[in-house]
Amino acid sequence: DLDETSSGWAVIVSYEEDGHINDDDASGIDYDSLLADMQESAREDSAARAESGYPSIELLGWAETPHYDSVAKKLYWAKSLQFGDEDTPTLNYNVRILGRTGVLVYNAVAEVEQLAEVSVGCQDLLARTELSEGNRYADFDPAIDKVAAYGIGGLIAGKLLLKGGLLKFLAAFIKPLLVGLAVLGGVLFKVLGGRNRRVAVESAGEED
Repeated sequence: DLDETSSGWAVIVSYEEDGHINDDDASGIDYDSLLADMQESAREDSAARAESGYPSIELLGWAETPHYDSVAKKLYWAKSLQFGDEDTPTLNYNVRILGRTGVLVYNAVAEVEQLAEVSVGCQDLLARTELSEGNRYADFDPAIDKVAAYGIGGLIAGKLLLKGGLLKFLAAFIKPLLVGLAVLGGVLFKVLGGRNRRVAVESAGEED
């Protein structure tokens, strides 16, 4: 049951068609070193944001260390972020499902104290979601499909500051209004259409 003190959390679903991601680098990533690089980059970019009148963003650390399932081609990690003078850090929980020509993206935003709750919901979401046949990682055709300019490390590190404004908006406005969206709504999915093909998401256990 929910009461007046319940805190919600939201999930944003998108598909990034940057190309097929080569995951050969996954087993050799030093996540501590990667975090240090990300923090340094965040500090530099945050200073530029402040000069432009935007709130600063500090990457405090991993809330959950990245984990990549090389068989299922699924990746998840969580960051703890500090926006400006906010009293408490914000949790950004990330789920990625690698596909033939891009990545299915789930970004969850909540309070850091909700890590256990959000982790359970996102893990359930991750386990029950698959790309449709023809759009899966194994369907990659090097003769016709584009290859992304980054690997697993770049996927984790690449877009913190670009999404900073969106995360700030979610933390301030959407999060208090939505309660367990990823769990209460079941498996979220997004269908992306094209003229000759579409990238779809199939939820295990759902009937057509």
